[in-house]
Amino acid sequence: MQTPLLISIIAVFISAISAAVTIFNIYRDRAKVISWSEIVYDMSQDPDDPPPVLYIKIVNTGLRPIILTSIKKIAKNSSWGNALRYPDYDQLDVNASDAIRDPETRRSVFSIKNTSVVLKESEYFEVSYGIDDFQHEVRSFFNDELHEAISMQIEDVLGTKIKIKDIKKNIEAMYQYKPNKKINKD
Repeated sequence: MQTPLLISIIAVFISAISAAVTIFNIYRDRAKVISWSEIVYDMSQDPDDPPPVLYIKIVNTGLRPIILTSIKKIAKNSSWGNALRYPDYDQLDVNASDAIRDPETRRSVFSIKNTSVVLKESEYFEVSYGIDDFQHEVRSFFNDELHEAISMQIEDVLGTKIKIKDIKKNIEAMYQYKPNKKINKD
């Protein structure tokens, strides 16, 4: 075999190995998010008939940070979203009534910078909905119709939708909760 041909074959082989290592590192370093939901019963409210609280827990298991922007509610014929967290008015030096009245203030207060969550490697974030919060968060009126969420997803800044494990089952359990109203007949 000729020396230039052998050198070319070795160069192609080394380039292929380098490309494979690069692709593997890109795949390994991407942001990976795990999210799940669970219901916990709040014994501090009523020990005899504790109301449920829906927790949505999110963990970044990847090596790269990820920016989570909203939680999407999905109904039968529609979907809508809310910010993952609400702005802290104390840190922004703005009161809530100014944020509601002035469009420019509202835009700056509810910007992605103030309402998104940045999860670095192995960081954890959770959202909780008590029964009253849940009733307001999963129902929405638009086009003169009531829309009730049957599922939820987390959305990141790139628009990627992250599924929440067990969310449909837990939403259904929250819908079915009826407080036990006991009446004393003394």
